Amino acid sequence: MEYKLFRDSVNALGTVTDIQQEIPIETEIMVPDYLPAVFKIVKTLIHRVILQREIQNGHLLLEGYFRIEVLYQSEDQNLCTIEQKVAFSRQTELKLTEGQLVRCILVSGEVQYTNCRALSQHRLDLRGAYNLTARITLQTAQPIVTAVTGDGIQQKSCTVPAVSLYTTREKQFTLQESVELQNQPEQILHSYGNIRVQELRCISGKAVAKGDAVITLVYCCTGTDKPLQQVFSLPFHQVIDATDLPEDGESQLNGTVIGCSLAADEEDSSKTVLNCVCLMTVVQIRKLEYMGVADCFSTVCETSLSRQELTTDVLLETVNTSLEMSLHDSLPEDSLEVLECLVECFAPEVFPEEKQCIVRGRVAAHLVCRNALGEIDCYDKTADYQLPDGYPYLSQELIPILSAWCEGWRFSQTESRVQVTANIRLQGMLCKKQTFPLVENITGNAPLAQEEEVALRVYYACTGEKVFDIAKRYHADPNVISALAGIDGDTLQQDCRLLIPQNS
Repeated sequence: MEYKLFRDSVNALGTVTDIQQEIPIETEIMVPDYLPAVFKIVKTLIHRVILQREIQNGHLLLEGYFRIEVLYQSEDQNLCTIEQKVAFSRQTELKLTEGQLVRCILVSGEVQYTNCRALSQHRLDLRGAYNLTARITLQTAQPIVTAVTGDGIQQKSCTVPAVSLYTTREKQFTLQESVELQNQPEQILHSYGNIRVQELRCISGKAVAKGDAVITLVYCCTGTDKPLQQVFSLPFHQVIDATDLPEDGESQLNGTVIGCSLAADEEDSSKTVLNCVCLMTVVQIRKLEYMGVADCFSTVCETSLSRQELTTDVLLETVNTSLEMSLHDSLPEDSLEVLECLVECFAPEVFPEEKQCIVRGRVAAHLVCRNALGEIDCYDKTADYQLPDGYPYLSQELIPILSAWCEGWRFSQTESRVQVTANIRLQGMLCKKQTFPLVENITGNAPLAQEEEVALRVYYACTGEKVFDIAKRYHADPNVISALAGIDGDTLQQDCRLLIPQNS
């Protein structure tokens, strides 16, 4: 006997093995004459800026630049900085199978090594390498049997949850705001910024985002021994093209500040214009539900089933939280004075622990210190941050789509000990894989033999048994059995007696 199977396709997420590339950095940095001459190099910081990430003809294309900050000590014992950009472009082949779509590309990385030396007082040579990691989340369509029809067919359906992931292209924009500095800066030593979202809506193919860019400036000024740190907030209201995003999904904005600069305010000489360049994209996840056939049989013939293990994903948690990281440590010398602390935050990962897994990342604090001889050095300290709760799953069952950045930090020194406190913003989504045993195909065989002397059976059922399983054993209609017993639902709540008609 032939049966008709109705099919659909279910989305499943999968993460490609992280694509890691070591990008060499070689550049010559010229210190302009208006900056003090170099006496000693203190620290080299390298920040990645990704301007384009997309798939072209089966290849992953990453384009951007490294923003290099070299902190150095001048001949007059002051702390100075010089900044330079080094562009890069990388193309990597992706081995995708038919039906796979790239839905999200998260880029992270860190410096492998740097060697910056002064060739002269106004000329620096930098050699280094940066480990760039691209985590690619795929979406794969999988076939599923949603219903079976035919003479005498009985089926048990189950709900199959799934998710669909969407992302928009990056949008770059510039913000300007007139700000008032505590003192007139001689030089900006370090700038850092992040995006804080207050409202995000997806309407008619557009994503409307409101919030502010939070900018931290560290600068030197006349008459102060230590650098000053100020935080500014620049509001924004942006519209992003989001034609592929549905309006009923859960959306999050990934944004970063990729550059800052100061300029004189032509209208008010007591103020300064702060310019910052921002880059943002919207990530959205949509919950879906399908009906799949978990089991089936016929009341008129023998059947043969083939099964499949269907793996889908559920949205386990939407993450948008602030964590506090605190670091207490001693300095290598008692005479050191901490002038400034610069903080870097690295992407979180999923780590296995006993009977669970945790989400944890790392923070590096760069302590710029002056010793008793007046020389300036930098000492690096690291600490971990993590989500407070663990997850009772295997690490390979979780798909993290997470970003992390430092919202702000502060430090204090007591004699030879230092304390650094940083606020880490962790944002994104955690999805969990789950597997469903479903029917893949059904074939009808020989008709069932009729037992003429048996018209009705009595079955003594126990609590917890399934009506469908009992009906399948005797090739009976489960709906008729439930109606005769006056029960609702498939699982029996108590011991009972069931009447089972033959081939009903």
